[in-house]
Amino acid sequence: MDLNPVAILTADPLICPTFAYARKFALRSYNTFINNLNGDSINKYFDVECLDMTLTQQDTLNYTFCIEYKNTYPDLIKLDIPYDAIKLIKSYVERRFILNINIFFVKDSPFKPPLWSPIKITTHNFKQKDFEHIIKRHYQENRHDWSPYIMIEKDILYFIERIMRIL
Repeated sequence: MDLNPVAILTADPLICPTFAYARKFALRSYNTFINNLNGDSINKYFDVECLDMTLTQQDTLNYTFCIEYKNTYPDLIKLDIPYDAIKLIKSYVERRFILNINIFFVKDSPFKPPLWSPIKITTHNFKQKDFEHIIKRHYQENRHDWSPYIMIEKDILYFIERIMRIL
């Protein structure tokens, strides 16, 4: 097996031997979280009713974390005004966002935090830059305050706490 630095940099992380511990840690972390969910949704598990969250495994190192938030005022429909007016009012008061985030376990996992990067951010009456900043800050703070005992479950919970501050 060729282990020169150039070969390691260009190697596929899914089969490269230098990523073996990262793959093992990521898979164990993900499987533990899925087992802890016991068939429940992430929002029910963490008791966060205002967010819909999913975590999907793309491969042994890449995971996609999706968060959706929608806040509407159902009492608007009860008003005795035309639907067009209700629709216009809702466009100003309705708040929603959808975040799709990639979580990539780096080769030094579990001793280094996974890389969090946005895939797609869709917002309505929120600032997109706020979410980009939260994702970046989450990763930066993890780089400075990381422990090998932090599994994906706790990392996601820390991220949810940051999102809840905006709401």
